[in-house]
Amino acid sequence: MAQRLRFTTHWVTGVLFAWLALVIVPAAGPPILDLYVAVADSNDRPLAGLTAADFVVRVGDAEQPVTSVKLATAPISLLFVNDTPIEDSQAVRRAFQSGIGSLATRNPGAQVGVLNWQRPTILADAGAQAAKPDPFDGALSSGYGLGIASLRAVEVLKTAPGRHVVLGLTGRRAFPIDPTEVPPSAIPNTDLIATLRASKSSFWVVEIAPILSADPNEPYFERAAWSSGGWILRITDDASALESAVDRLVDILLSQYVVSVQASSGQAAGTIRVGVTRAGAKVSTAEYPQG
Repeated sequence: MAQRLRFTTHWVTGVLFAWLALVIVPAAGPPILDLYVAVADSNDRPLAGLTAADFVVRVGDAEQPVTSVKLATAPISLLFVNDTPIEDSQAVRRAFQSGIGSLATRNPGAQVGVLNWQRPTILADAGAQAAKPDPFDGALSSGYGLGIASLRAVEVLKTAPGRHVVLGLTGRRAFPIDPTEVPPSAIPNTDLIATLRASKSSFWVVEIAPILSADPNEPYFERAAWSSGGWILRITDDASALESAVDRLVDILLSQYVVSVQASSGQAAGTIRVGVTRAGAKVSTAEYPQG
């Protein structure tokens, strides 16, 4: 019997696909494409132990053989961006130290920086950052919205080693926003998505979401997360849930797979799609090979 599986906001039958943008696979290029793929269940818990038999990869209309699947272990360079109200400062600090502590333990060589517009942003050992009494050096809030601040973060990551990750926390306004009152500079449109792609960075977000809100950036941030191979989690308007949400997001990040596929030597441009044959699963992978 066919299974109904979900990817982002769409349903398919039999196989769940994460859609990727057009990627040119040149005839003279390398025959193997490595794709970072995150897979979680309907409760955003990572699905462990998947093998090549669990994945389906297509380039255009052609299915490509999956040659290997393994856990991604490359060191991570992560920049933390905060865009939450000042009253959430203690909860943000606890969430940061818990999530980054897990990153340090499970990803040897991981480096972390905290975006701060008042001083240079420096990447340092993740364990050392998590252990600092004040990891934010007295400046918790960047004072800029998540979109603009993330653009700055990606610029910093361009020269960093390993996998590039932007981890953002944001809290939506408690009342609807009139889009006509938002200055154009506050909404980055396609700038963030293009910059993430250029630097092969992924965008991971926890959003504290009050019931009454109308943030015009909401669908944009979701698109930036999924198209870059990241993930977005939304929690209710309760900062006490922030620590567990950040821990869950970092767990998904640390559970990414490297899915290697054999590309046809003469393959033309096509849309890359990665799917899993597990009911109810969600899949995220970048619109471009990151491996």
